[in-house]
Amino acid sequence: MSRYRLLILLAFTLPLLPLHASPLAAPGGQTSGNRPAFDPEETDSTVIVAGTDAVDARGLPDMSGLLVAVPDAQFPLLQRSERISLVGSGAAGSVENIFKRTSRLLKLTDDYALIQLSGISTLECRIFSKKKGGVLAMIHTVSVDSLPDSQISFLDAGELTSIPVKKLLKEPRPEEFFDTSRLSGDAKRSFRDAFAQVPFFCVRYRFTPSGDGIEATLPLRELVSEELWNELKPCLRPAPLIYRWNGKKFLR
Repeated sequence: MSRYRLLILLAFTLPLLPLHASPLAAPGGQTSGNRPAFDPEETDSTVIVAGTDAVDARGLPDMSGLLVAVPDAQFPLLQRSERISLVGSGAAGSVENIFKRTSRLLKLTDDYALIQLSGISTLECRIFSKKKGGVLAMIHTVSVDSLPDSQISFLDAGELTSIPVKKLLKEPRPEEFFDTSRLSGDAKRSFRDAFAQVPFFCVRYRFTPSGDGIEATLPLRELVSEELWNELKPCLRPAPLIYRWNGKKFLR
């Protein structure tokens, strides 16, 4: 990350820095199907057992129980007590986070959760199955002045331990979002000069609508001037970069 980008992000996201200090984990949500919702009055030990023992048809932990069971050290913005309240509150539930701001549960299924952490940040979570166990993927996105920037992290769905991102996903380089194969000579040099003027690059991650992978986009228009945008736009790939889960890792 460039020094300029770091300063900009620090200026706007300082209250959220604890999320970056350790691997992210997601807040909880309502239970689904016929399973009873968690009782907010239950003890921590009861919640942990429920979170680790509740599994779906694939043998993977249920999202509600899994997210409640995540250690506080891996999810400092909403501690376990607040996550238990979210789980019990159901759809569109909300709680006050440790910064005295509102966090809302926007969507929950057996393997997916979407949380509005604050006015400028969201956390999107999905469970991906492996031959043995599963992976909890978490996408934390901060948007400042319509400029989104995402951080992705992974936890082992059984052990709730952090997995290095590079083991599961080769994150894209900025140049991968462009196709310069049709440029030659002066046009290619002009593009390289324009590319070099971009102060920093942000990547927006989302889970694919089909739920089988991750898509990455480059929010360039919100970052550069009109003149620079017009120089770079012709080579910008129109579709997101897609990384499909193959049971072991995400491959493009």
